[in-house]
Order: sequence, then C-alpha cells, then structure tokens
Amino acid sequence: MTIEVRVPRPRAVLVVASVRPEVVDGPCVDVAPGRLATFDGDRLSAPVHVACGDDRRTFERTDHAGVTAAVSESVRTKRARTVRFGNRAVFHRFGPTSSLRSLERRLAEVADREGATLLAWTDAGVPDAHGGVYDVVVE
Repeated sequence: MTIEVRVPRPRAVLVVASVRPEVVDGPCVDVAPGRLATFDGDRLSAPVHVACGDDRRTFERTDHAGVTAAVSESVRTKRARTVRFGNRAVFHRFGPTSSLRSLERRLAEVADREGATLLAWTDAGVPDAHGGVYDVVVE
C-alpha cells in the first residue's frame, strides 16, 4: 500500500545560514547584490544582479519593477522552480528596510504567480519583522 501525502508548496522560505543554500530541483533564478558598491555621501548602494543559467542582468537597487520583470521572464523561459534571494543581510546594508521589504514582497508575488518558490537566505539571524512574507523560516 502506498500513501501519498501532499504538502502545499511554500510560497516563500527564509533560511538562516552562513552560506547560500543550494537548489537541487532544477534551474534557479538568483537575485543577488552586486559586489561593487558606491557611496553617495549618505549610504552605500550596490546594483542588483538577476541570473539564471547564462542569462545575467544588472539593475539599479531601486529598480524593483525591472528586477521583478527579469525574474518573471527567467522563471517562465528557463522553467525555474526557485527564485533564490540573498544574502538578505547584504541587501539590508545597501538600502532602507522599507525598500528591502518591498523587493521581498514583489519577488514573493512573482514567484507565486509563476509557480515558483522564493528561497531567501541571510547570515544575520532571523529578522524580528520580515514583513510576513515568509511561510517557513529555517534556522
């Protein structure tokens, strides 16, 4: 006798780890901060990279519409099941919390709409208020 248990696909998962979690179930769209930051006299700013396979794009930190459009297109064309976002703590250093939460919400919405899961990670511990975006938090 075989018993099949179906667990609903989580919309968004936050992993607390010192290294980026690996994705083993097919192509993944990576959303990551750029390695080179600029300083405008008030705060550091870094671009946002979106990559899936050999497709790589770079956006201004504040271009959430461009980032989410690129993620949506990559999920559809590359048939990615996961959108990996992080390191969340690095994104937090390069912009206000409200901007980070806005990007997280938009990525979660795009991933859910396209049938993928948002997998975010941070090495800074579980944030007190992560905006209610994540269905599951793994420490």
